[in-house]
Amino acid sequence: MKKMYFILCAAAAGMLFIVSNSSPMIKLDLNAQLEKIMAPPKTAQDAYTMRTAVENLDADIKKLTNELGESSRKDLADMPLGKDPEKKSKKMKKYADPEMKKKIKNMTDEEKMALGMQMSREMGMMDSGQESPQVLQALADITRLNNDLLQMSREDVQNINKMKSIDDKYKPKYRDVEDAKKTCPIINTGKEGQDPYPEPKCVHQKTLEILNHNILVEPGRLNEYQGVWSGYKAKIKPLIVQLNNKMASIKYGADIRNPNNRVQVNTAQTTMLRAITILLNITETAQRPAAGLIAEKIEYEKNYKK
Repeated sequence: MKKMYFILCAAAAGMLFIVSNSSPMIKLDLNAQLEKIMAPPKTAQDAYTMRTAVENLDADIKKLTNELGESSRKDLADMPLGKDPEKKSKKMKKYADPEMKKKIKNMTDEEKMALGMQMSREMGMMDSGQESPQVLQALADITRLNNDLLQMSREDVQNINKMKSIDDKYKPKYRDVEDAKKTCPIINTGKEGQDPYPEPKCVHQKTLEILNHNILVEPGRLNEYQGVWSGYKAKIKPLIVQLNNKMASIKYGADIRNPNNRVQVNTAQTTMLRAITILLNITETAQRPAAGLIAEKIEYEKNYKK
């Protein structure tokens, strides 16, 4: 949960839609990447079975994030705005104003498109003398859609609260093994230096009962996580599909003549990857504790036989 919180906080600290400056990662189909994110498991056993797949997917997403970040850092110094951050900050300030954000949210698609074009020109990212009308229109659409996806930051925070509420709701349903052991009969050998201890067979029986009980509680918790996951995906998928289609229409930036204009493609890739990362984190937050219950039982039974 903390991992997701820090990711969201870092994302929320960005500008309205300019979050990085760099050349694009050509043909980075993030719509396909979105479909690789598996939903939360239905049972603790499912969670245990899918642990390797989740770990591998997490590693892939982190690799993409690092590659995109490295591309941004590499080209930042070559961008006009990168050389003048103070000028960039002043130009973006009016668009980051809360009242302006509220106004943008209520705009029609056509108004958002026009605003995106205006913002891009003000930031020096569109040169109508170099770019074709098709590229200019695609860049304006990418800017608008990217801004719409960034506006969902509030939804991300709501997801954190929903997941915390789910965990708090189910916390009282779990039982503690140590508390159960206290109900077992105490054996007192009467031998000097040997402390009384709970009857071993009772401890074993109680331990298995508790472990199995906690495993059986998991489907209810996981079912509620699936609702959070599917709700979030339903909201981000249309935007990611549209963004990816717009990028594909200009060959993920290959059709752009002015290298400075490629910043918008890379910016949108960063935003989409962030949303996909959050979707994966919902799965992980549901899956890892559930898998841990199965792992705990396996470890206990292995050690008991010794």
